[in-house]
Amino acid sequence: MIFTNTTSDSAIITVDIEGGTVPTNQIGNVELTFSENKHDIAIVTYGGFPGMAVVAYKGLPVRITVGNNEANLIEFTGYVAYVEVESLTRMGTVNDSLIQMAKVVCFGSSYQMKPLRSTTYANKTIKQLTEVVENRLLSTLPSKFMPFS
Repeated sequence: MIFTNTTSDSAIITVDIEGGTVPTNQIGNVELTFSENKHDIAIVTYGGFPGMAVVAYKGLPVRITVGNNEANLIEFTGYVAYVEVESLTRMGTVNDSLIQMAKVVCFGSSYQMKPLRSTTYANKTIKQLTEVVENRLLSTLPSKFMPFS
């Protein structure tokens, strides 16, 4: 379990999975990875996880905030992509569940996932698109273009 209010220096961590049924006191670890031009990834590790929730969690919206004070918070917004489970019969039950550990993997797009300049074309043929690209490429060449001899 993550303790967030034991001292004034404790981290502020909130994990909200809209429609999720597993109590937040079963969270053992939260891992956030932010990347430009890629999906942001959050992995929330639970100790004990109901079997029915493995399928039910897929696609649920997620909001995670992490920081050390109210003025310094990082927010992750995304959805549950899939749930990895670990269940060993010799380990018994954890929080009344045969699934001892579950990693809820979430994808988000907090950073822009597209280049700064992008264009969308509608109702264009392939020939028209190639002409547009060709004209753009030709305009970037120097005026005195000399092919290799």
